[in-house]
Amino acid sequence: MLKDYIVLITGATSGIGLATTKEFLDQGATVIGIGRNFSRTKDLGENFLPFKCDVTDEEQIKAAVVFAQEKFGRLDSLICNAGSAIVGTVEKC
Repeated sequence: MLKDYIVLITGATSGIGLATTKEFLDQGATVIGIGRNFSRTKDLGENFLPFKCDVTDEEQIKAAVVFAQEKFGRLDSLICNAGSAIVGTVEKC
């Protein structure tokens, strides 16, 4: 069991990130879930703390970490699952 374990997961609202979030919650952890749309996370329980954040914005990421530090004083794990993409030709990237 992961009681008293604090994990921050980016991309926690869909796909592999949501499955990972559910697994950590099932094991008793507290999950700070980073995402943009929390419609699929409404029934995850009190150990899920949603934090709306765009992972391509450095200031928003810093705010998420500050939130975790202020709320719990620590993070036990960080799972960087969110993806981002640059769309365009190779010359523009």
